[in-house]
Amino acid sequence: MTRRSQRDGALDIALVRQLQLQQAISRAAQARAALDIERVRQRQVDAEHDAHLAAWHGAATSDRLSPALLANCAAALVAVSAQRDAALRRVDARTAELAAVREVLQQRDRLAEAADRQALHVEKQHRAALDERRMTELEIRVALSGGNR
Repeated sequence: MTRRSQRDGALDIALVRQLQLQQAISRAAQARAALDIERVRQRQVDAEHDAHLAAWHGAATSDRLSPALLANCAAALVAVSAQRDAALRRVDARTAELAAVREVLQQRDRLAEAADRQALHVEKQHRAALDERRMTELEIRVALSGGNR
């Protein structure tokens, strides 16, 4: 493999790693937005649950105890509790997803950094080889001309 192809390969790898990093950043932003949406939904369901709980408590402590009202409130509370539990599970799932995406993001960041360092190293080697070739050509020209500069 020539120095030029090594350099081109290292630059291509660095470019691919940067693109992968950008994709990981985009995916992390999407995962974060999805988590934020689920947290908002969870807060809404929690508020609805609290309202149903307050209604049930109000019905249970009222002066005129209505068994039908208590049964309706209890049934509504069960349904809202199930929604709340589902919302909590969705938030937990989105939190786990965000953690996994962040791990991938950190890995992509490390790989991009390593590829950039490698590309810089190969570029320096390439420049050094070009400088060496120029110096050799200059020495040959000086030797062929028979003069010392």
